Amino acid sequence: MDITFDDRLSALQQISQRKLVDILVAITGKKDLIIEQKLMKPLDCFIGATVL
Repeated sequence: MDITFDDRLSALQQISQRKLVDILVAITGKKDLIIEQKLMKPLDCFIGATVL
């Protein structure tokens, strides 16, 4: 079975989501995530707005 480019992008998105969540969980206490508006679109491509 060949791995398509879309499969690779999907895997990259899943890895990025997991790594961000792991980083946030590793930091104890309450958090407010403030993201500059210019970064939202690129982050949404890799992480997904629902995760943010």
